[in-house]
Amino acid sequence: MLRKWEPITPLSREGNKGDATASERYSFPMRTSAPTQPFHTEPSSNSNSEIRNQQMPCSAAAADESAAKHLFKLSRDVILSLDRIGKILCINHRGVELSGYSESELRGANIFELLLVPEDREFAREMLADLLKGETREYQVRWRTKDDGIVHFDGASVPRLSESGEFLSTLCTLRDITERKSAEERLRKSEEKYRDLIEISPDAIYVVDADGICLLGNRAGAELAGIPQDQLVGTPVTDTYLPEERHLFREKLEKIRMGRIVRFERKFVRKNGEIVPVEVSVSAIRGGYFQAVLRDITKRKQGEALLAGEKQLLEMVATGVPLKEILNALCLIIQEQRSGTLASVLLLNPDGVHLDSIAGPSLPSEWIQQMEKLPIGPCAGSCGTAAYRGTRVIVENIATDPLWDVPEHRASALKHGFQASWSNPVLSSKGKVLGTFCMYYRQARIPNSDDIELLELATHVVRVAIERDRAEEALRASERVARGQVEALTYSLDVLATAPAPDKFLGEMLSTIGRMLGAQSVILWLLNDSNDSLVLRAWAEGTNFAKADPEHPFIKNPPSWKEDPALRELLFSGAPVACEDVENDPYTSIELRQYLKSRGTKKFLRIPTLVGGRVKGFIGIRHGDRPPYRPEEIELAQALAHQAMLAIQLNEFAEQSRQAAVLEERNRLARDIHDTLAQGFTGVIVQLEALEDAIACCRRKEANQHLRSAGE
Repeated sequence: MLRKWEPITPLSREGNKGDATASERYSFPMRTSAPTQPFHTEPSSNSNSEIRNQQMPCSAAAADESAAKHLFKLSRDVILSLDRIGKILCINHRGVELSGYSESELRGANIFELLLVPEDREFAREMLADLLKGETREYQVRWRTKDDGIVHFDGASVPRLSESGEFLSTLCTLRDITERKSAEERLRKSEEKYRDLIEISPDAIYVVDADGICLLGNRAGAELAGIPQDQLVGTPVTDTYLPEERHLFREKLEKIRMGRIVRFERKFVRKNGEIVPVEVSVSAIRGGYFQAVLRDITKRKQGEALLAGEKQLLEMVATGVPLKEILNALCLIIQEQRSGTLASVLLLNPDGVHLDSIAGPSLPSEWIQQMEKLPIGPCAGSCGTAAYRGTRVIVENIATDPLWDVPEHRASALKHGFQASWSNPVLSSKGKVLGTFCMYYRQARIPNSDDIELLELATHVVRVAIERDRAEEALRASERVARGQVEALTYSLDVLATAPAPDKFLGEMLSTIGRMLGAQSVILWLLNDSNDSLVLRAWAEGTNFAKADPEHPFIKNPPSWKEDPALRELLFSGAPVACEDVENDPYTSIELRQYLKSRGTKKFLRIPTLVGGRVKGFIGIRHGDRPPYRPEEIELAQALAHQAMLAIQLNEFAEQSRQAAVLEERNRLARDIHDTLAQGFTGVIVQLEALEDAIACCRRKEANQHLRSAGE
């Protein structure tokens, strides 16, 4: 809304009396009793008589000045005269036309009550009071017409004074500026709309001159620059450029002057020195100015970098890059995404109690060791608690959070400057805890929605990498099992083909198991059903197949195996038994534990040997320091034990077949001998019988012949 009665030019109340410019501009010569005073008339005490004398237009003025009358009639401006209380003494045709009233309705009417809008009346009375003092005024005023329309005027008023300086009337000229006011109002609303649009825009908007000085900036622009909005005006835009890029400003302006809208990306330097990537669109506007729209593209750039990083990581996963290298790369990508972040990945130890560090390129080694020492639990820092609960743990302040109420752990974290820690459990596709992904900060803080999204994304990538690595390891283990089975079978057949001594054959088979599993020794024990004791069948340490330690508890006292609970369970169930800690295993007998410890054994694996589904014994596989037994290793050991037992059975079958063949040959020979002897004895008997008959008949010569035949 326009200010009421705002002067067009700065005319003071005291300094405008008799202003020549105003009087010359808005008066015309009329005959008076004092030619030097325009519109001067003799004062009369009879006001009614004065009004009657002015019934003709401006009859009190010099009626003989026809030119003035003509101008008064044809002027496109409103010309009227008022008395000291605001009554209309005379008004020209233009005034009648704009007011909508008739001339008779206007003449003698009070202008304040008939034409002026209520909001302008008070100031108009003040202005009239100034005119009564002889001052000249310029102003703006509004009329309400007869049909309730509003007309805006630029006006000027001069007083008519007598020779003695007494106020007679005021002459006013009013120029219709309604169209201009409408245009100004439209422009004002347009500007307000433009300002509102600028102000609510999430993008930073600046209007600058040709020298790069900011003339206007919105709230987002102030936030981007890092200064109060009222300090934007007058700020050089070049201050937001990197020193080595300031020449680009002039280059961009030259392109804009050629009528082009220029779009580009650059690095925006904030007041505090922080660098923000922005997308800029600059165009020329009226008056030789330029409008620049800047959009903070930090999130977009971070998203692009994160997408590129995720693609890189997935390529690493797909090409079989080692897991540790993949997870270290992930940590570095996350640290680039969030300034001040220190990322780490921990894997759950096979014991299910501790966490092992696999990635944390920026973490101190001392802190990594501290994390690995602390068991998981309901109050075990961020990572230990997250692994225990299987849910996200957000610690805003390590110094005060009860989850860090482990003195040594908290003290170590604070020593290394860690103030906040956010940990997410890495869950397998089956919901099993695989490990944790953690983000540390050196100031107390809580995550926003973007931080949580990044934490979840990183955890997802960790899960994919771990599960892919374990799937590949399972595949490799399966291949090892298959290769081991083939190798064992091939070897057993080769050994059988050479027909070695049984003890050597067993030694070769056990040595193969030890070599493939990296064992200290491999021992085959068989169960003697007759006396329910264990019998040492074969013992292999490397290439030594004749090993036998008389100090072994089962050799010293064969029935002592019954004192070993784990062995009793194996012989009963036929399932493998793995002992990961000889010293603390409650299922190992004391005597056997002491013996194994004295021989440097820390772990062992027992594989039952089966024949026809019945347990005939077991193979003991001993190890020193080594990682926990994996399922695929146990499976391989079972396969090798099965192949060994198969080979043993084949060897035994071969021996039995050989022995059966010898016996058959002996029987054949016996039969042949029997048949030969039987035939011979039959001939002798026949000859002897014939001899007997010949002797009885005294045929001596014939008897001698029969005797010789029997002798042959």
